[in-house]
Amino acid sequence: MGPNDEVLLAQDGIYNQLALKQQVHYLAEDATARGVSNRLVNKTAINYEQFVELTLKHSRIIKWV
Repeated sequence: MGPNDEVLLAQDGIYNQLALKQQVHYLAEDATARGVSNRLVNKTAINYEQFVELTLKHSRIIKWV
């Protein structure tokens, strides 16, 4: 991963507390549903509209399941 890459944690991926240098986002709704919102320090909460904006911002999307 490059320095300009961004990571989005969603669904059960929210449980992954990745120590990355890249900007890490998480879907606020998923974190709230799993009760971990207060444990996602130094990460940015986003909503679904911001998620769409994030996907439009980047030309390449990689999804890990």
